[in-house]
Amino acid sequence: SCTKRHSVCGKRWNIAMIPTQHNKPARSDHGFLDVESREKDEEILTTKNEPDSRRSTSQLSSQHDNATSSSNPEHNSVAQQSANEDVEIIPNNEQDEIFRGCSSRKRQWEILKMCACKNAFSDDLTHFRRFQVIESIETVRVLKFLVVTTILMITNYAIIRGLKWENDEYYSLVDFFVFDFVNVMVYSVVFAIVGRIGKRKGVDRMVFILPCILSSIATSASTNISFLRSDITMYSVYCSWQWQMFLFAGIIFFVIGTTIFLHIRNSIRDSSHIKRLVEILLLVIFFILPHVFHPHFHLHHYYSFWLVGMVCNRDEWWSQLTMTISWGQFINGISVYGQDPIQTCSDALHTSISNGCLLVTADNQGLIDSAIDEYGGGWIEMLLGAGKAAACFAITAAEAPDLKNCTLQ
Repeated sequence: SCTKRHSVCGKRWNIAMIPTQHNKPARSDHGFLDVESREKDEEILTTKNEPDSRRSTSQLSSQHDNATSSSNPEHNSVAQQSANEDVEIIPNNEQDEIFRGCSSRKRQWEILKMCACKNAFSDDLTHFRRFQVIESIETVRVLKFLVVTTILMITNYAIIRGLKWENDEYYSLVDFFVFDFVNVMVYSVVFAIVGRIGKRKGVDRMVFILPCILSSIATSASTNISFLRSDITMYSVYCSWQWQMFLFAGIIFFVIGTTIFLHIRNSIRDSSHIKRLVEILLLVIFFILPHVFHPHFHLHHYYSFWLVGMVCNRDEWWSQLTMTISWGQFINGISVYGQDPIQTCSDALHTSISNGCLLVTADNQGLIDSAIDEYGGGWIEMLLGAGKAAACFAITAAEAPDLKNCTLQ
């Protein structure tokens, strides 16, 4: 019941709060002292000998000590401490004037931030009718992440097809739940563990959902821009990229480089760089090396952003935003095209042969890869038509493209 620090329109003031009869400040609807309490304040702040209402804190504190020393023995020491500080006293009428001047801007922004950061459901949902049904709050947050991911998958699926943007017309929601749903949940759990989803507020917030869905929609919208329909190959860079594509790529590389620099710098500052290097090394060993040397390896964007998003797990806003945008790319890749295997058609042929769907034998008995190499191309051509095997198996030309003359041999 002495000097309290308040924030009025973003400015910090030390305001002397005068207690009422119940030793509590009576407040009105707008958050300041009511009329009766303000009249009592003005009586103390204004005297006959000193017309100026802005008195020093030491004079105000001494009057307050005489009025409340009997009821509040601890007040003397606190008031004496506040008297020694250089404090600016702002009368209540000026407080109201400042408050009204900023209410249309500052308060609306504060309300917007509060709504954007508020969870739709509490994270503390571990008990139901006095029975513990979930292990911990961290588990609740991971479950929320799985539910939000599923809802965003369905939402993005409907939006992209409703707008008739590029998508896999053979892929349906039934296919998603029958063939891909379990794999998506496994990917999501690994992402939640490495990305520390359980250690932060639940993802059922607009600051997570809105960037995620915008990232997903923007990727599909980019397919309608002509200069973005370019491959990332040496031949395309030399021969078919337009200047807009070079500008776009430069911006993307700048953003990526800045994000990497910030992660490295801050990790070194808080001495967590060794731990994060170990995380990245384990991710490469478990999720990159088993596939990268396979001749039919194709790094789908859902898979690459799944890996990137996991390592962007710092508490800074730019790291969290990068994680959210990456997860939006993961959602886009699967909801639009399906969870295609990163070994492309080779994976499908491997599964078909190993399950007996295709009765194929090769000269090298027992080696499915040999059977795929010998008969896979013909099988694809028979099912999908001429020229499809080259796309599925990434068959290259016998001679490399001529980059000087921009011609394909």
